[in-house]
Amino acid sequence: MEELPPQTATLKRHNSQALVALLPPELLADIFCRCVPTSIRDVQVNFKQPNSWLAITRVSSHWRDVALSTPEFWSTLVLCQPDLMADMLFRSCSAPLVLRADLTIDPEHSPEPIILEHCSRLGTLHIEARRPELVTFMANLEHADAAPYLQCLNFVNTDDPTVETLWLPRNLLKRDQTLQDRQGGTWLGVHLRLFGCAFPWNSQWYRDLAHLHLDNVGSFQRPTMEILLGMLAASPRLQTLAMSYSLPVPLTYNGSPVVLSHLTSLLLVDFGSWACPNLLRFLVVPSSAAVFITCLLGSGSRDCHNIIWTFCDHASLPHRCDTLRIEHGAMGLRLEYSDSSISSLWRLSIETNDWTSIDILATTEDIITVAPPFVRMVHLDGFNRIAPPFIPGLRTFRLYSRLGEWMQFVHTLHIYGGFPTNWLEFMLTQAMLLVGVTHHGSWFSPTDIQFRDTDGVLRHSCPLMRRLCLHGVGFELRNFRYPGEKSKRMEFLESDLASAGARQPSDASLLSALMWARKEGGSPLWTLELGEGCDGFGTPDISWWNTFVDVSVEMGCKSDGPASTKPASLGMSWDTVKEIAVDVFAAMAEHIFATKTIL
Repeated sequence: MEELPPQTATLKRHNSQALVALLPPELLADIFCRCVPTSIRDVQVNFKQPNSWLAITRVSSHWRDVALSTPEFWSTLVLCQPDLMADMLFRSCSAPLVLRADLTIDPEHSPEPIILEHCSRLGTLHIEARRPELVTFMANLEHADAAPYLQCLNFVNTDDPTVETLWLPRNLLKRDQTLQDRQGGTWLGVHLRLFGCAFPWNSQWYRDLAHLHLDNVGSFQRPTMEILLGMLAASPRLQTLAMSYSLPVPLTYNGSPVVLSHLTSLLLVDFGSWACPNLLRFLVVPSSAAVFITCLLGSGSRDCHNIIWTFCDHASLPHRCDTLRIEHGAMGLRLEYSDSSISSLWRLSIETNDWTSIDILATTEDIITVAPPFVRMVHLDGFNRIAPPFIPGLRTFRLYSRLGEWMQFVHTLHIYGGFPTNWLEFMLTQAMLLVGVTHHGSWFSPTDIQFRDTDGVLRHSCPLMRRLCLHGVGFELRNFRYPGEKSKRMEFLESDLASAGARQPSDASLLSALMWARKEGGSPLWTLELGEGCDGFGTPDISWWNTFVDVSVEMGCKSDGPASTKPASLGMSWDTVKEIAVDVFAAMAEHIFATKTIL
């Protein structure tokens, strides 16, 4: 229905008084340009939608005037609409043109005619197509002029490059001439992204780049390490480097590393345990760069030692990182270093079909062996996936012992998903040992776990830890039905333990006893934070914990009573608290001893 004049006048007055109308035209123009889509589908298909970027011109006469006076707003051409494209060419004036086309969707409206006619204005070229269509497209551009203002070149081969390789023309758009004409002039770093295809490795397209992304290059197309490092050295101002399934063939190389002093982001992804570490070893990047390494391992390959040592011992890794995150999942490991002072993040991901308890122990041992011990905050996720042995495994406790020594400067520990298997038992046994309380079934002995440092002094694990943060940790009673164990054997064990009166204390009780022992031993916890997903505890548990630490409970926790207010004091003497803590430790030790005896 057509609007009446009074309504139109009211809308105009409203628009003129709106806050957006007070924005300067330059700022409004910048906002409009940020609304222009960067995906092929939005340009080719969704330009007719009511909320497309072109609908901005129909909001008000003021917005239309601003849009018409902004050439960059019209420089992304809609190739499938010849009439509209003519208007956009006119309104874009001399702004660099942006051409995005998926020839598998719309092969009839290929951008070759526009490129041949306006090559000197080309700023971005993004083409997706099958291999035959790309070959035809490249052949049609054989006589195209140079593109001196081209800053983004993106070719995507949607066919499988392992079946038939695709080499792009070495001197496409007269790249040699462009670089020669620009010598000594303004540097215009190009963003080059190639998926399933590549220029010959001696092409000038690999020189003076700002961004290089190589993805899914065919196995017979991949460069050698020497060629790749030479390419990177030819782009000393490279800012981002991403290589996925395109890393060099594994040949021996003894050359010097390449220094990429302007790099802000590095991404390496490939199969096996050697490709990513081999390349990373020859790259020197700023410590402030974001580094992401992903190694995909087969079910029979578990050689993670080389990956972890190369990553954790890299010369560019900030050696004053304040935060470390170790996350073990069903499909592998994720290791993160971060430094809040320089906003640095280094991430290593090892992905595989099955990540076993042995993998968790072995990789964590490697991490704490080579990693710099200067972190102040540690996040442990998935350590409850360690297989729980009935007779405590010495390798597990040796790992906890070494981890505690390595975390000598850590003041905050975050635990996710559940306490590491038998970690509370280990920590309580060691803490009790330091205050002179032990048990004949202890795991600590000169032949099992060395409970003294090299100087002969007894020390706590994580001696400076003052803040313990728990996320998604359950405090319910222990369940003996561990994965992989036969249910009948478990039923007999539960029955025998019950007959012997050996009842395992809850995690809440063990944590309370640990708090007492650390406080008594001069290494107290100050704060306990219960994050989202923690459950199985109640107001009595919080009252006990508040005897030793300040307790903070988030709204997402599930308990049997309100936890928003601090519970009252228990009203017990310190000697009584000590007796209860020692009784908890004794019950834990008796349970372990009974388990060993029965088995």
